[in-house]
Parts: sequence; C-alpha cells; structure tokens
Amino acid sequence: MKRLALTILLLNALFTSVMSQTKEITLSRAVRLAEEFVIRNGYTDLPPSKDKNEIKLEPIERYSNIDAILADRRNTLERRAYGGKVRPDVGGWIVVFRYKDKERNAKSGRVVTMGPKGENIRMEHQDFLLNHVERLSR
Repeated sequence: MKRLALTILLLNALFTSVMSQTKEITLSRAVRLAEEFVIRNGYTDLPPSKDKNEIKLEPIERYSNIDAILADRRNTLERRAYGGKVRPDVGGWIVVFRYKDKERNAKSGRVVTMGPKGENIRMEHQDFLLNHVERLSR
C-alpha cells in the first residue's frame, strides 16, 4: 500500500512538472521570471548569479570578459518591472524595466522578452518606449 501511494505521488509530481512545461504562462508569471532574470544577470543593485555560466549575453556583447560585462550592467535597471504585455508579433511576453537614471532615460526602458511558456528569455538590446506598454499595478 505504501508503494502504491508513493508511486501515485511521484506520478502526480511528474505530471504537474510536465504540464507546467507545456502550459502558457500568465503575465504575472512572466513578470516574476523577468525580474529574476534582470537580477541574476547583473542589471540591478543586487549581486548577479555567482555561476558565470548562467549569465546570458546580449546580442551585441561579443567580448568575452564577463566581469567587464557585469560591471557595465551593474545598477542600470530597477529591480521591479514597469510594465508588460503580450508580444504582438510572435506571442510570448514583453516585460519592460525602467532605467535607474530616470533623468536621462525618462521615456524609455529595457525590455526582456520570452516565449509564451517563459522559454527563450533574453534582454533585447534596443530601448523600448514606456508609453507602448501598460504600467503594472502593484
């Protein structure tokens, strides 16, 4: 009986894991993933991931000195997302972060994009106008 109960629990955990991999995520989940991404990748005032293999390079970051890349990124963005919306072109999500230096960058921010299931998360290089996304209410 214990074996059967354990088997059912394991199968349930596996099913839940598989279903979460195949289900499209909500905007709130996309925002959480994007906020974790900007922290882990060194864009905020918090320390980046200690595992340098977790750091995702932007398309223009061709040089290999990861410490220099992280120094350039450090404290450039707010930790909390400004806004988000569905990507109209391919589906998935756009999550926008304001720059810390709002005097210089009052009208634009940086955007994290991802697929509809939270996959292929990345920082886009070009700025994104803040008035093109609805501000998150928190």
